[in-house]
Amino acid sequence: MQFDISNPRWSGAGSIDVDWQHPEHGLIPYTAIDASGEPEMQAIWDGLMRGDYGTIQQEQNNG
Repeated sequence: MQFDISNPRWSGAGSIDVDWQHPEHGLIPYTAIDASGEPEMQAIWDGLMRGDYGTIQQEQNNG
C-alpha cells in the first residue's frame, strides 16, 4: 500500500497525527495508533516508524 502522508506529529497518548492526501476524500487529518487492528492504519504507523514520511515532530503544547 502507498499513502501520501505529510506533517507527522506526535499527539497525546502515543498516537501520531498526520495530513493524508486520500485518493477519494482529498486532504484529511488522520490519527495513527499502533496495534489498532486496522490494516490501513497499521501500514501508515509502520511507515511512520521507518521514517517513510519524514521526521515526526514533537507534540505542541498550546498553553
